[in-house]
Order: sequence, then structure tokens, then C-alpha cells
Amino acid sequence: QYIPPNQWSQGTACGGCTIHPVASQTYQGTWHDTTYTPDLLPPRAINVTFTGTAVYVFNVLANNVPNALTTDTNLVFVLDGAVVDSFNHVSDGSSALQYNAMVFAQEGLGNVQHSLSISTAKNQSSVVLFDYLVYT
Repeated sequence: QYIPPNQWSQGTACGGCTIHPVASQTYQGTWHDTTYTPDLLPPRAINVTFTGTAVYVFNVLANNVPNALTTDTNLVFVLDGAVVDSFNHVSDGSSALQYNAMVFAQEGLGNVQHSLSISTAKNQSSVVLFDYLVYT
């Protein structure tokens, strides 16, 4: 579930986006994106439930993109109601996009139903190019 739904775009269909990953480099040729700035409320989030013992989240990471509001990615991960990790990516100055970038991994979970919330950090601008999630 993408929160708020009207602030997320399916990547290949986003006419107003300034960051354009190559679809063939993404999982099944698709991704979802949003941009968040601290003056916009609420932060953007992806909420997922799954049953398994491990979960992995993959994004496309942007670097130097002309006219982009931001290319930083700042995420917070809440698993089963507890903050368990964060992820921060700052442009390395190149124009290259990084595909299949693992931004979160959690292993050793009980084989029960879990909830995972991936959200933008509240006080930091962030672009989120969510590609895919794997759980086992």
C-alpha cells in the first residue's frame, strides 16, 4: 500500500518526473516513485504485510540529475511496530543511476505474519524509486 496513494507514480507512466530509470534495468520493467520535502505532510510510505523469515527491499538510487528537486534517498524502516533501520543515500556526483540497490535486509525473523513500513525520513528531502521487495 502506497501512502498517500495520490503522491506515488508508477515510474514509466510518470509524466512529471525528472528522474527516468531505464525500465529494462528495473524488476519487471516497473518501479514506483515519489519525492518528499519536509514542508509536505505526511511523509511518504509503503506498507507491506508478509509471512516469512527474511525480507529484502530494493530501490533505484539517483545521483546527479539536472532539475531534480533532490536525489537523496532517506528512509526509515519499521518492522512489526518498531524502528529497526534507516537508509541514507547522497549523490556521489556522477549521473549514473544505481539499479538493484538493496536498501534494507532483515533476516532471522519468526515464520509468522509481519508488517513492514518503509517511510521517508520526516526532516529530510528524499526521492524514493522503489523497485521491488523479496521475502522468504
